Amino acid sequence: MSEPLLKAILQLFAFLARIDGVSDKERTRLRRMLSRRLTRADVEIYMQVFERYVGYSGSDQPGEYGRQQTLPVLCDRINRELTLQQKTVLLLELLQILFADGLLSKRENLAVRQIAHELKVTEDLEALILLVTADDILALNYPGFLIISGRKKSPGTTCIFRFQPGMEGSVAVLLLKSANTFFLRGFGTSTLYMNQVPLEPGAIEILSPGSSLRGELFKTLYYSDVLSYFSERRGEIAIGLRTTDLEYRFNDGAYALRGVSLSESGGRLFGIMGTSGSGKTTLLRLLSGSIRPSRGLVVLNGLDVHQNSSQIAGLMGYVPQDDLLIEELTAFENLRFAAELYLSGHEPSQLDLLAMRVLANLGLEDVADRKVGNLLSPTLSGGQRKRLNIGLELLREPQVLFVDEPTSGLSSRDSENIMDMLKELALRGKLIVTVLHQPSSEIFKLLDSLLILDVGGLPVYYGNPVEAVVYFKEAANLLDRRAGACSECGNVNPEQIFAIIEARIVDEYGRITAQRKVSPQSWYDLHRQEQSVPAISSQTEAIPSRLSPPGPFRQFMAYLRRDLRSKWNRHQYILINLLEAPLIALALAVLLRYYQSDVFAGGEYIFQENLNLPVYLFMAVIVALFMGLVVSAEEIIRDRKILQRERALHLSRMSYLTAKISVLFFISAIQTLSLVLVANAVLEIKGMALSHWMVLFSASCCANVLGLNISSAFDSPVIVYILIPLLLIPQIVLGGAVVDFDKLNPSFRKSNRVPLVGDLMSSRWAFEALMVTQYKDNRFQRMFYDLERAEFQSDFKASFYLPRLQSMLDFAFKNQDGPKREMSSNYMRILAVETAGELVRVGEDKYTELSALSSGRLDSAQYEATGLFLDNLRRMYLMRNRSARRERESIVARMTDSPARAREYRYLQKSYTNDQISTYVLQKREINRLTEYPDRIEQNVYAALRDPEPRYFLDYRAHFYAPRKYFAGFYIDTLIFNTAVLWAHTIVLYMLLYWDALRKGINLCSSRLLYDRRVKQNL
Repeated sequence: MSEPLLKAILQLFAFLARIDGVSDKERTRLRRMLSRRLTRADVEIYMQVFERYVGYSGSDQPGEYGRQQTLPVLCDRINRELTLQQKTVLLLELLQILFADGLLSKRENLAVRQIAHELKVTEDLEALILLVTADDILALNYPGFLIISGRKKSPGTTCIFRFQPGMEGSVAVLLLKSANTFFLRGFGTSTLYMNQVPLEPGAIEILSPGSSLRGELFKTLYYSDVLSYFSERRGEIAIGLRTTDLEYRFNDGAYALRGVSLSESGGRLFGIMGTSGSGKTTLLRLLSGSIRPSRGLVVLNGLDVHQNSSQIAGLMGYVPQDDLLIEELTAFENLRFAAELYLSGHEPSQLDLLAMRVLANLGLEDVADRKVGNLLSPTLSGGQRKRLNIGLELLREPQVLFVDEPTSGLSSRDSENIMDMLKELALRGKLIVTVLHQPSSEIFKLLDSLLILDVGGLPVYYGNPVEAVVYFKEAANLLDRRAGACSECGNVNPEQIFAIIEARIVDEYGRITAQRKVSPQSWYDLHRQEQSVPAISSQTEAIPSRLSPPGPFRQFMAYLRRDLRSKWNRHQYILINLLEAPLIALALAVLLRYYQSDVFAGGEYIFQENLNLPVYLFMAVIVALFMGLVVSAEEIIRDRKILQRERALHLSRMSYLTAKISVLFFISAIQTLSLVLVANAVLEIKGMALSHWMVLFSASCCANVLGLNISSAFDSPVIVYILIPLLLIPQIVLGGAVVDFDKLNPSFRKSNRVPLVGDLMSSRWAFEALMVTQYKDNRFQRMFYDLERAEFQSDFKASFYLPRLQSMLDFAFKNQDGPKREMSSNYMRILAVETAGELVRVGEDKYTELSALSSGRLDSAQYEATGLFLDNLRRMYLMRNRSARRERESIVARMTDSPARAREYRYLQKSYTNDQISTYVLQKREINRLTEYPDRIEQNVYAALRDPEPRYFLDYRAHFYAPRKYFAGFYIDTLIFNTAVLWAHTIVLYMLLYWDALRKGINLCSSRLLYDRRVKQNL
C-alpha cells in the first residue's frame, strides 16, 4: 500500500470517527490492517497520526486537517492523487474498519455513501458493502460474485457458483470490472492458505495475478482458475491444444526437443521459458505448424496441425521475435495491406476502418501515419513495433496466438504493456502461447501456466508459474521451500528457478566448477515422475476462421501496390536507381567516344571510325545484368520473415513473385531506357534505340529473376553480394567479346558453333543480338545487306571453299590404295557431306556420283565427273559474285550521281555503319578461312552473312554472329530469336524461383554434409 493511500484512509476514517466515535474494535481493526503492511515502529507512528487526526479540535492547531475542512475538499485531494483501483481499496478498508464492531450504523452508512459519491466509486458500492457485511455465503446472491464452495447448494442464480470437492467452508470472490480488481473473502472455520499465508476467517484480500489458494483436502485454486470462471463464454467453441512426447531433431541428428507433452485450452496465457539454446523458439514453431516434428503430434481441436495446415492456417497466428513489418510503410499501411491480403469480400473503406480500429485497440492511433523505420533509424519505439507486429495477426482474429520473446529489448514499462495486452486477449477466450526471457515478477504472475525447458530441449516443469518456484526449491531441499512468493510484497523471482536448475558443484577448494549438481536428464526424469499433463476435454468441434484470402489476381494487385508504395517511400533507393544508369552510361560513353585527333587542328568524332563501339555494346550488356542483379538481390531476403507468415496463411506465392517481378521489371525498363538514351546520344548511335533497349531490358529482366533466386536461396545479404561477381564473371568471359569461342578450351568446343556453356550465358545472347542488329539493321546497311551477303558468300565459295574441296578430291583419288588411304577415306567422307549440302542448293540432278563418294572409292570417270561438278559450282558462284557486286555498285552510283546525293551517301555511311563492328561480325581478322573436321568443313569468316545449317528439326544452335537462327523449320531473325531466348531464360529462372529449387538444393546438400560429419564424429 502506498503512503498516499494509507494517509487517505486515516484521514477519511478520522473524518468518520468524529461523526460516530471510534470503538476499541475499530482501533484494533485499524492497527491490524496497518500491521499487515508496515513494520511495528511504523504502525505506532501512523496510529499516533490517526489519533491526532481524530483528536484535533481545529482551534488550537490550525492546519490541513482541521474540522473546517469539508469532505468534498478532502475527497477532491484524494481524487487527484489516487487511481480508481486505489480509491476502491480505500473504500473497502474504510468499510472493514467501520464494521469491525459488527455494526454499520445509519450515520456511518450515510457517510460511506457520501464518501463513495465524492470519490466517484458508487457503481460498486453495494457489492462492497455486501462483501463486508454478509454473515453467510448464501447472502451473496448478487451479480459480480463468484462462490467456490464445498457445499453443492448454490446461493442463487445471479452469481457464479463452482463446486469444489473437499473444501470445508466457502470462498467468495468479487470482481469489480470498473477497477479491474478481484477481492476474496473466506467463510467457515477451515484453514485456507493464500500465497502460503493463512487466510483469516472473514478477512478480505485482493486476489492479484499469480495468487493461489490452498487447503488441506482440495485441489489448489489459482488466479487463472478464478479468471477462467469469470471469463467463460457460452455459445463459443472451446479450444484445445495438446501434444504428446513431441520430438524434433536437427539435420545433423542432434536433439532440439524431446518428450514435450502439454495440454492447453482457450482463455489462458501459456508461457515457455528455458535456458539459452533449450529449444523454446523451436517448440513455438512446432506448435504453430511452421516446422514438422520428428516424432509426436500437435493437435488442435482434433486436427493434426501439420497434416491439416490449410484448415489450421486461419486459426493460428505467429509473431516471431524479429519484426514482420515493412519498414518503409506507415503503421496504418502495414495493417491496411495485410488486411487486404487476409480478408476478401470487404470494401476498401471497410478495410481502412478495420486497420484504424486495430490501431486504436493497440493504442497506436497517434502514430498511424508514422513510418515504421528500421533499427538504426527507428521512428516507432520498440514497444510500438511489437504491438504493431501483434496487430498484424489480430486483423484476422486467430484463436491461438504464438508470440516469440514479446518483451525482448523493451523497457520494463513497455514489457508490462505488451503482456497486459496479451493477457487481455487471453481473457477474450483465445489461447496465447509466448516465449519469455527473464520476466519481471508482475509479468511472471500474469501467466496461467508455464513450461520450462532445459538444455537439449528437455521439459523439466509444467504447471502453475508461481508453484514452479516451490517445486524446484523442494527438489533442491532448500529451507524456505514452501515460499513461492515474498510474503511481504508478494513478488516472485523467476531467476531463482534457473539458479536452482543450473546450480554448479563446488570443489574442495570452494571454487565453482562447470559440472551441474543436477543434469538436464535428471530434472527431466523428476518431471516425468512428479508431474502429469492436465487433462482437457477433447475438443473436436471445428473452429471458424476469419481468414479469407482474396483470389490470386487481387492478391497480386495488393502485393503490387504494397511493393510500389514501399519502394516509393525509400527516397534514396529511388534516387540511386534513377541516376545510376544514366551516370554509368554517361561515363562509359564519354570514355569510349574515340576519334583520331590532330595535335594542331584537333579532330572530329566520326561514328564509323569509333573503335570502341563493340566494347560499349558488351559493357552495356554487363551493366544491364549488373543493375538487374543488384536491384533484386535483397528483395526476398528483406521479406523472408513476412513470406514465412504469408506462406503459413497459404497466400499465393505466385501472386507475390509476379508482383515483385513486375515492379523490378518496371525499374529495369526505366534504367535500361535511360542507359540507351544517354549512351546512344553521346556515341551518336542513330536509329537503334528501340532495338538496343529491347535487348538490354530483356537481359536486365533475366538478371532480375536470377537475383531473386539467389535472394531466396541465401539468408544473408553479404553472401548475395559476394555471389554477384561470381555470377558476372562467367557472363563476361563467355559473353563472346572478351574471349573468342573458338579460342576456348577444346573440351568445351567441338565445332564452330557456340559451345553449350556459352548458350547458358545471357550475355552471349544479348551481345550477339546487339552486334548483329547494329551491323545489318542500321539505316545504311539495310540497303546493301542482301547484296553484300550474296557477294561475300559467293566469293568465299569460289575462292576458298571449292578449291579446298578440289584439292581433297585430288588427294583422295591419288591415295585410295597407298599408305595415306585413311586420310583419303576421311576426305571422301567430307566430300560426300559437303557435296550433298551443295546439291540441296543447286538441285540433285546436277551431280549423280554422290553414292560413289559415300562408298569411299572413285574410278577415273567418277573422279572426272566430280571435278567437273566442283568446277561448275565455282563458275556459278563467280557469276553470283560479279552480279551482286555490279548491282551494289549500280545502287551506289545512283546514290552519288550528284554532289548533294554523294554528301548524303557519305553522311549515311559515316553515321550508321561502324568499321569495328564489321570487323567483328565478318571476322575479317580471321586468318583461317575455314576449318576441317573429321566429317565436314566449316566456314570461319563472314559470320553475319551466312545462315546456320541445322542438323535436326529443333536444332537451334548456330555460329556466333549468325544473322538468323533456325528452329522447328523456320529461320528467325537473330534480334527476335535472341530476345526470345533471354525471356526463355527468365521463364526458367521464374519456375526455379517459384519452386524455390535453388534453396532446396542447397539445404539438401547442407543436410547431407552435416549428417556425414556427425556420422564421422560418432565413429
